Amino acid sequence: MSTRKASKGQASITCNNGYLRISLPRILNEGNQKYISLKLKDTPDNRAKAQLKLKIIQRDIDYDEFDNTLARYSSNPSKILAKQEPTIKDLIDGFKEKYFFKKPENRQTLKTFKRHTYALNRFFLNYYNLNLSEQVITQVIQQTDAGSANRCDLINTLSTFCNHFKFKYDFTGLTNGYKPKDRNLPEDEAIECAYKLIQNNKHKTEISIKRAESWGWILMVLATYGLRPHELFAINYDKSFKEPYYEIELNGTKTDGIKTGDRKVYPVPLEWVERYQLYNIKNQVLLENRKEITKFSISLGRRIRDKKNDFKDDEDLAQCLDFQAYDLRHRYAIRGHELGYDVESMSRWMGHSVTIHVSNYHKYLKDDTDRKVFEAALHRSQELERFNNDLPSYEELEAELKLAQEKIKLLEEEIIMLKQLSNYSRLQVYEVQ
Repeated sequence: MSTRKASKGQASITCNNGYLRISLPRILNEGNQKYISLKLKDTPDNRAKAQLKLKIIQRDIDYDEFDNTLARYSSNPSKILAKQEPTIKDLIDGFKEKYFFKKPENRQTLKTFKRHTYALNRFFLNYYNLNLSEQVITQVIQQTDAGSANRCDLINTLSTFCNHFKFKYDFTGLTNGYKPKDRNLPEDEAIECAYKLIQNNKHKTEISIKRAESWGWILMVLATYGLRPHELFAINYDKSFKEPYYEIELNGTKTDGIKTGDRKVYPVPLEWVERYQLYNIKNQVLLENRKEITKFSISLGRRIRDKKNDFKDDEDLAQCLDFQAYDLRHRYAIRGHELGYDVESMSRWMGHSVTIHVSNYHKYLKDDTDRKVFEAALHRSQELERFNNDLPSYEELEAELKLAQEKIKLLEEEIIMLKQLSNYSRLQVYEVQ
């Protein structure tokens, strides 16, 4: 149900050269006076018709539902639409209102919106005064190379833009040929090695030691829970790292929004939580950077690179730090696959759909990943079979129950006998006295 808003002025019926028209409030058109022609001669009957039209228009004004194209109020909508159709510049200027109609406006969504508007203004710069059309969109897309990252980013922006304005354009296949840069995901042994190296510090002061330990804690939390770096700031510590499974809860209100909303995340593998005591919170570095959340990924990347340079004389150690912060999230996804966690659960913990999960991480599966998955499944199957084999049959259970009942009967008879002997002994003592 619509909610009545503050008045935006009153429309009225006026006459021009013997014909009726609706005079619109100037506030609707930035102070300019505009009219809706009714194409009706000024007669009593037509005045009554005009009053009905006026009530419809005033109602839309009052409830903030006024159609600025005027198509809703015209007897010939197509003609007025042709005159009033907004330019591409008008659409870009109105994009923010459309974009945040259903989305919450927070730090993360604003970041995405700014990326979209930057691309729109850049690629539509020479088309501002034109109307949006298939021909214009095609010309804009042709400014980028097929199979390039720029083409993929642009298609994503254009698709979002067109959807919000209900403009149909077939983007099918326009991102074909794009191959993202291969990531060399670190093995778990390298991550554990990196944890030790990233805590290395040249200055042995108490403050520098605590900061170094905090960097190590950050690295292992990212690796164990598959978080995006900015999501570290959304951890609800009151509800996280609790036994027995040490799951964490992310609360976007702590960071003015996170990319894919609040969620619960489980550690993969669980043993890392206890091995590296992640439940002992060491978030000093996060507290120091809480006003620079958007730049934290850069700071973390710099820390990894600096530590790698510190060990450049030892190729094996330097290799342990040859990864980007976001690679830890990718490795979490692959590790979950290797350990046999179902795709639906992993995608939910990581905060995206199953489709996105498969498309994003399938390409990182190595040749031996399927073997690890098979071995994990085989191990679980063997454990289940062993458990089932260890269970006694119904007949065996019935025989054990019968033996137990017989034993209980013998014990009851033994208790009766002992009571009789005890009474006899007391009687003997009494007779002697």
